[in-house]
Amino acid sequence: MELEGRIKTYLQAKLPQAEGPEIGRVERMSGGNSRETLAIDARWREKGADVARSFVFRRELTGSVLETTSDHEYNVIRCLMPSAVPVPEVYWLETDGKWLDRPFFVMEKVVGDPPARLAGDPEERTRILHAFIKSMGDLHNADWGKLGLSFLGVPRNAEECAGMPIAKWRDIYDRTAIEPEPIVVELLQWLDRNKPKKVERVSVIHGDPGPGNFISKDGKVLAIHDWEMSHLGDPMDDVGWICWRGGMFGSGKEEILRLYEHYSAIKVNQESVFYWEVFANVKAATACLTGGAAFCTGANRMLNMAQVGLGGSRRFLQRAAEMVGF
Repeated sequence: MELEGRIKTYLQAKLPQAEGPEIGRVERMSGGNSRETLAIDARWREKGADVARSFVFRRELTGSVLETTSDHEYNVIRCLMPSAVPVPEVYWLETDGKWLDRPFFVMEKVVGDPPARLAGDPEERTRILHAFIKSMGDLHNADWGKLGLSFLGVPRNAEECAGMPIAKWRDIYDRTAIEPEPIVVELLQWLDRNKPKKVERVSVIHGDPGPGNFISKDGKVLAIHDWEMSHLGDPMDDVGWICWRGGMFGSGKEEILRLYEHYSAIKVNQESVFYWEVFANVKAATACLTGGAAFCTGANRMLNMAQVGLGGSRRFLQRAAEMVGF
C-alpha cells in the first residue's frame, strides 16, 4: 500500500467518527536530519458537516544525526502544552512500525509566515526576536516538576548540568565514530574539566533553539518545535546555543543577552555562555559525524547525511579548538 493509503488507514483508526476520510496532499517538508516530517492535508464528513484538518507526522529515520526516539519528543511537547511555552498540540504516538514501518507521532500543523517575509522587514524581525527570547524565558522559568518533565533526568547539582550532557555526547561519539577523532576526545575532556560551578536554576532546555525550529506569524511565536535534544539543565545551555548560531535575525550577542535577562529575569553568566558555545560546536560536530556514519554504513543513504558528515564536523571542531586555545 502506498504511503497515502497507509496514512488514510491510520486516520480512519484514530478518527472513527470521520466519514469517508480523504488525503488531499502528503508533503515531505525540507530541513532537519533527525526526523522525516510529513505535512498531511485531510478532509472528511462528521455529523453532517465537512471537516478539513492538517496534520504533521514526525517519523523516525533509520539513521540520523541524533539518536532520540519519538516518545521523547512527543512527551516533552505533551507536558509543555499546559504551560506558557508555545508548542503545537500533539495527538498520537506510535512506538512501533505497525502503521508506517517506523515509530512516529502526530501533531497539529501550525502555519506561519514564510521566511522570505522576515528577510525584507527589519521591524518584523525585531518583534519576532523579542517574542522568541520571551518564549525562551517562559521555557526556562517553567515548573518542570509540576509539568511532569522529571523523566528527562534531574541534575543533582550545577556540575551535573554539564556532566550529564557530556556523558551523553561522549557515548554517542564512542558508539558511532567510524574512525578516531582525537580532537573530539580532547574537547570533551576540556568540557569535563571546566564545567560551570554555578547554575541559577535547573530548567527545561530546548537544546536547539533558533530560526528553523519555531513558527511565527505577525510578530508572534506560534509554536516551538524540534524538541529532540531537550533535557533539564543550565539555562545558559540554550543561551549559548543561540549565541553560537550567530545570534538571530542580525542581532548581536550583547543584544541577545540583554533581552534574555529582561524577559527571563535569569541572570546571564558570561563565562557559562562561553562554555556552552564551545559545547555547541562539539555537539554539532558529533551530530555531523553521526550523520556521516549513518551514510557510510548504509543505515541512511540520504545525500544530506553525507553532506553534513563531510562538511560540518571539521568546521565546528576547528572553531571549538580555537575558542579554548588548542
